Amino acid sequence: MEINLPSGNKVVIRERLLPGDRFAVQDAPDVIVQADKTVVVRNAAANTMPAFLARVIESWTFPGVPAQVLAAGARGLDDVMDLDDWNALEEGVKDLLEKARPEQPDPNSRPQLPGSSPRSEITSG
Repeated sequence: MEINLPSGNKVVIRERLLPGDRFAVQDAPDVIVQADKTVVVRNAAANTMPAFLARVIESWTFPGVPAQVLAAGARGLDDVMDLDDWNALEEGVKDLLEKARPEQPDPNSRPQLPGSSPRSEITSG
């Protein structure tokens, strides 16, 4: 699938999804190495789209290798595209991304463990 972006650039996306595409969506943490060499992991949800795109982009007309640019995070993306292009790219792949997402359990449904009753649950609040 080819996505035409507002800047005139194009991105070619692989439409056949693979198990690894789902794993990339599930395992997309933000790993930051700070100046003092401290490693911080956060914002897993914020990196879902770049992790997914790094796997499914086959080619693009921007400079650089897509997976390397996406791995560089916001700095890498800022060097090659503007927000209008990013928004159009997100919109163009949203259905594929949703297909790659694992089904989420109903947050209102709690599985009952064998031998337990609703009154024996431990909750915090």
